Amino acid sequence: MQEADQTNTIEELCRKNNISKTTFYAWKKKYRDMSSVEIRKLKLLEKENRQLKKIVAELTLAKEAMKDALSKKW
Repeated sequence: MQEADQTNTIEELCRKNNISKTTFYAWKKKYRDMSSVEIRKLKLLEKENRQLKKIVAELTLAKEAMKDALSKKW
């Protein structure tokens, strides 16, 4: 975003960074009021959240498998 303030055109900035204008505006909307430290923290939290969701999904699957195994009549 800081680079966008220094660049003459958005097209030039997008070409230089190999992104579309749509991506640029989406990022601008999401990150415009954040400092680089805040963005870094957000990225770390998003990564941690993905990992936790994966763990929950795996545990849920294991729980269901155990329920199925225990509910069978031998």
